[in-house]
Amino acid sequence: MPRKKSVSIDPSFIMNFSGKLLNKHLGNLKRGFISYEEPFSEIRQNHRGMNIIIKLPKVKKKDVFINITEDKIELKAKSIKKGRTLKSYHRIIDIPNCSISKKIKADYNPKREVLKIKIPYNSLK
Repeated sequence: MPRKKSVSIDPSFIMNFSGKLLNKHLGNLKRGFISYEEPFSEIRQNHRGMNIIIKLPKVKKKDVFINITEDKIELKAKSIKKGRTLKSYHRIIDIPNCSISKKIKADYNPKREVLKIKIPYNSLK
């Protein structure tokens, strides 16, 4: 069995790389990417449906985007102040197949900074 070669790295190279060079390159990368936070959410289910409450601090109604498909709800929201984005929120919630996606209701209250989503289930007969 052949022996593995050990590689020694100059400590000054690591210091220089992890210090100035790395910060310089990561600083450029941060500008190109948008970081999303997952908002606080509360999901409750019963035999009639699902209720979702999502807290979106400092978000206006016009800055909330909801995309509903048959099996998922995607939420994107931005907190904007003076033309600058303070925080971006993103959350994907899986919903059961027995839900009626055409009857989903969403209501955003900007005073309480809360988004409420009601998802009814198909009634079993």
